[in-house]
Amino acid sequence: MTSTVSVPESQAGEKTSIWEDMVDIFFAPSSVFARRHDGRYAIPALVLTAIFIVLAYAGRSLLEPIYEAEFQRGLVQAQAQNPDIGPEQIAMARKFADIGVFMGAAVFIPIVALYVGALIRLFGALFGAALTFKLSVLVAVYAQFPRALQQLLGVLQGLVLPAESLTSRYSVTFGPARFLDIDATSPLVLALADRFDIFTVWATVLIAIGFQTLGKVPRGQAYLAAALVWFCGAIPQLFGALMAG
Repeated sequence: MTSTVSVPESQAGEKTSIWEDMVDIFFAPSSVFARRHDGRYAIPALVLTAIFIVLAYAGRSLLEPIYEAEFQRGLVQAQAQNPDIGPEQIAMARKFADIGVFMGAAVFIPIVALYVGALIRLFGALFGAALTFKLSVLVAVYAQFPRALQQLLGVLQGLVLPAESLTSRYSVTFGPARFLDIDATSPLVLALADRFDIFTVWATVLIAIGFQTLGKVPRGQAYLAAALVWFCGAIPQLFGALMAG
């Protein structure tokens, strides 16, 4: 018989700081979810957003070859659709691209929290999970903490890898997309391969643990529900790839 993850009541009521959560989410995620059953996600979301912004600032110069390669790739696509793009428009586009690096870091967690949280709530309901939307967003936020490690490792790769190897944003990822030729592979295949990145899979496992711990969903059903979240979480990225293709 499949069972859910259980945590002693004393542990569930334990008072711990966000800094302890940031460690425990990597080693004892069920404990983190159990003691955060009040659904308060604002502080961890703010802390995680701040980490992303700091890492974006720290890595801006180190990952410059990636940003330049992505900009030039986008510029070629834009010029193919509109050959009349002039130097002023290119300069403006470059300025917006630079701003976008930090804006992306600032809005990533809020957007993911709401979108993935909605998916967790939706698929949790299909499996009878005892999850409110607030708890679903909490699970979505904590599931993204490994991505802070992913961002840090990306910055460190910018420090040690030769500039010529940093040819796209996939160059510092940890999945099959890293080993595909960016110019010979369709954007759709790249986007799909990127969904098998170690950190994306890790986040999906944390969502499954959230389903078990907070939603009281049996293990097998929890991982099925998390897989559905993983699949639907890919839709924006796949749609963007279709538009680019």
